[in-house]
Amino acid sequence: MRSRLFVAALAAALAVGSTVVISAASGSRGSSDQIAHLNIRTHTMYGSLDPGYTQNCFSTYCHMFYERLFGFNAAGEVIPQLALSLKNPVPDTYDITLRRGVRFWDGTEMTADDVANSLNYERFPKFNSSIALANIKNVRALSKYQVRISLKHPDASFALQLASSGMIFQKKFQQAAGANFGKPGTLTMATGPFRVTSFDGKSKIELAANPRWWGGKVDIRTVTINNIPDDTAAALAIRSGQIDAGAGYGDPRAMASALGSAGTVTKVVFGTAQKYWSMNVKNPPFDDVHVRRAVAYATNRSEYIAAEGGGVPLLTMITPPQLAQIATPAQINALMKSLPTYPFSLAKARQELAQSKYAGNLPKTSINCPPFGINACQVLSAQMAKIGLTVQVNEVPTLNYINEVYGPKTFTWIYGYIGCVGPDPSGCVSYTLGSNHLAQLNSAQYAPPDVDTLLNQGLRTLNKAKRFQIYSQILKRIGTDVPYVPYALPVYAVMMSNKYTWPGLAATKSNVIFDSAWVLNLKPR
Repeated sequence: MRSRLFVAALAAALAVGSTVVISAASGSRGSSDQIAHLNIRTHTMYGSLDPGYTQNCFSTYCHMFYERLFGFNAAGEVIPQLALSLKNPVPDTYDITLRRGVRFWDGTEMTADDVANSLNYERFPKFNSSIALANIKNVRALSKYQVRISLKHPDASFALQLASSGMIFQKKFQQAAGANFGKPGTLTMATGPFRVTSFDGKSKIELAANPRWWGGKVDIRTVTINNIPDDTAAALAIRSGQIDAGAGYGDPRAMASALGSAGTVTKVVFGTAQKYWSMNVKNPPFDDVHVRRAVAYATNRSEYIAAEGGGVPLLTMITPPQLAQIATPAQINALMKSLPTYPFSLAKARQELAQSKYAGNLPKTSINCPPFGINACQVLSAQMAKIGLTVQVNEVPTLNYINEVYGPKTFTWIYGYIGCVGPDPSGCVSYTLGSNHLAQLNSAQYAPPDVDTLLNQGLRTLNKAKRFQIYSQILKRIGTDVPYVPYALPVYAVMMSNKYTWPGLAATKSNVIFDSAWVLNLKPR
């Protein structure tokens, strides 16, 4: 569940046989003023630091200690992290030249063997990290500073995924740790600006500045990461001085109210993330397409955006910024006019229900929602009640919600809040649709053979015009069958105490909280 923006020029440059040298600028650097200690908030904490079991260690704290081959800056542009250049000699092969002199926290140099081991480990099917790396056939070291990634088939989105997936760790440490890798007491060994000094597995991670960081001097000596699931509780913790900063996913207005004059709340829009309702097409009543269409017609997007404190209405499972990678504005406008988008209409919703096999006998449903989604779930319940569909809302801890998303698909509804793997048009639908992801993010369990074929064609085709035709067909197909109802491009909120400022935060165009060691942007006031 992740979001990334990407500079279009790089995608255009990745023609077969090309070499792309990313800007030589390094990652985020520390402020000019020394900060002795920071207390920050995260909304959930995995019980492990192993990226295999933690969606490639996808959280607001992971980039503090892990790094990838490439990353993103605040403008949404690709920047180098542990790699300097990428060559695509043939469609299914990528050769990566690594940055020299990068050292792990123990002082040993990072080499191609470490990178190859990390990616081969994280693509292993038993791990949820494999969702973005499943197309990798093999990764091997060509030399001390060169890695070759061989794919199972050509993939037009793969270069983007290298800036969105694949945490790098030390091979020697991981292999010595075995099954204890990432667990409290064993921890991990990486290259990031902070090293992990302690981890209790549930509520707290302690970090210290890495004096060997290739990115330069780290001007924050220590960081404590605190697991505070509730946004309002996190805002109150900032207000009382217990913590200094953190990101929220619920209603920014509630956070600002709780924070009061003690700090600031800045909203940042996700350009390639989405919020949606997922309906399991295998389970009643959503095994009937007329019920799913009724839900779509009964969806009033403005009420969701009002309840959640912001966002942009979204009508399709491929977002406008993603479509812009392969089509012109005129082409996108024409496509949107041709799609079934189900404008809000209770009358049409009732007409659809009347055509369903559950007419007059709709079974009751329930939905488990994380704290940051509870407002939306309550709106869902109220909206569906207007057409006679009962939705019981249950608030559950965020980690329980994540485990349900990745677990057995016994539910009827899921609250979907997914960040796409890069801005490529495949970034969300390759994971929410198709047979390859029935056990992971395809929570609707929607995998018709023709959709599988289209998804494969969309990845293997490099021509933009042909890709636009393919993804247009996918949108028309899922618009007809309605396994999902997208409703918003979301916002998240960065909360900070008045002791700190983050210059340029409001103008960011990428999900910096998940893409970088974001605390390095903080400056004392």
